[in-house]
Amino acid sequence: MEAKNKTIQANNDRILEAREERATIIQTYLKEFNAVVSVKANIPGNDKHQKEAFLLVRYFANHFKKHHPKLANVVNSPEGPGVLFCFENDIPEGLKSEACDLEEEDPWGRLIDIDVYGKDGILSRKEPRRCLLCDQIAFDCIRNQRHSESDVLDRIRSMILQILPIIFNDLIKKSIQDELRLEPKFGLVTPSSKGAHPDMDVHLMQAAAQAITPYLVTMALCGWEESTAEELFSQCRKLGLEAERAMLEATQGVNAYRGLIFNLGVVSAAAGRLLGSSGHLFELFEIIKQMTKGITKELGTGEETFGKKAYRKYRLKGARGEAEKGYPGVQEALRILKSNTRIDRLKTLMFLIGHIEDTTLLKRAGSMEKYLEIQSMFARWTDMSDAALASLNQDCIEKGLSFGGSADLLVVSCFCFRLKEQFYFPL
Repeated sequence: MEAKNKTIQANNDRILEAREERATIIQTYLKEFNAVVSVKANIPGNDKHQKEAFLLVRYFANHFKKHHPKLANVVNSPEGPGVLFCFENDIPEGLKSEACDLEEEDPWGRLIDIDVYGKDGILSRKEPRRCLLCDQIAFDCIRNQRHSESDVLDRIRSMILQILPIIFNDLIKKSIQDELRLEPKFGLVTPSSKGAHPDMDVHLMQAAAQAITPYLVTMALCGWEESTAEELFSQCRKLGLEAERAMLEATQGVNAYRGLIFNLGVVSAAAGRLLGSSGHLFELFEIIKQMTKGITKELGTGEETFGKKAYRKYRLKGARGEAEKGYPGVQEALRILKSNTRIDRLKTLMFLIGHIEDTTLLKRAGSMEKYLEIQSMFARWTDMSDAALASLNQDCIEKGLSFGGSADLLVVSCFCFRLKEQFYFPL
């Protein structure tokens, strides 16, 4: 017991030292800047590096990133993860008003501490914060130790799990729609065309998307829960089979999104894991590498499919190869997808068509020679005028071409873009 008390006291001392160091840094910044905003999670206890802390800081820091601060300093200390934003011209009172609105109105607002500092020091709240458990003044509950740390943490985790599925559902749904609504799309289904798919239209694709989205959300939540990369991938595969059955039922047997279930499922699960830790957005792809390590070995075994035939004959690894390598095509595509505008999405799709291993294209092209010729054409394409794109689209439809693998990775690229817009990733 004595050793445990000493450890607790040592941790408390480190937290206090970190707090003092942060205060010193803020005072230094205020010599140069007009206002400083500090964002850190309101986590009880000595261990401030809970995954909930990383998620909350990423979520709320993103709000102030949109104000274009002159300087942003990520702090990862015994106080836990946090960000200090420095503003040159913004009025501290205005920033404090925004901070209070977030703390009061956002469903997670009571889980975050957003402090605003001006030249005269920290700006105080008009009303004291309320306790999560009893709605009394929070400071009184802390001082009088009315609630255990475990009870408070349980409440925090419960509140996060009420909202996190909604966030993922929104990200996934919008990312699928980013691709589906894009026109023209070179033989792929759009709102105005079946493309080169006589058995599909936009209504069928929407029904399929609606059927698979709940399973993709569950995969993301599996990533949020703690498990090994191998266990996480196994969970995704089981959910993927359920999603596929739901899709086929919704489309009366038409395979609208089998490839997307795999690709977006893996990426969503990795995103769930990343949000609860430190790391840049591109750490997402390292997680995927861990999850899918060795998956291409499956191409040499099991039930014969076109993808396995393509591997045996041409050594194309398709979606499995892209995942196992950590989606290098998507990583490059994100450098093109800078604003998620129609033109950026078209450029991103054309880049993917020209560079990734798309077995759907190989099947439609009919030969490796034709496949490479089409890829080369898209890789070199520069004319983004409406007339040129419409002509290319019509040519693809007439030749029966389609680019299902590339379309799936456009959805993945849009998901990554939206994830970056929703959360703060320099953390």
